[in-house]
Amino acid sequence: MAASRKTIRLLAYGAIYFFWGGSFLAIRDMVSITPPFFSAAIRFFLAGVVLYIFSRWRGTPNVSRRAFMHSLWLGV
Repeated sequence: MAASRKTIRLLAYGAIYFFWGGSFLAIRDMVSITPPFFSAAIRFFLAGVVLYIFSRWRGTPNVSRRAFMHSLWLGV
């Protein structure tokens, strides 16, 4: 049974609401424990890991060592 477009749209908006609202709560708690720039670095690192795993799951080719090292140096 295929879900209707309206159901899919409502689920997508619900996911945005849940994750966006949850990230504000997580940021508030995390900044009270760690410095803001360190908190942002942790968030961006985790987002990068999740996006890399997702892209590998979708079948994109592996990143070359040279590209990885350039990206690492750019992040530092």
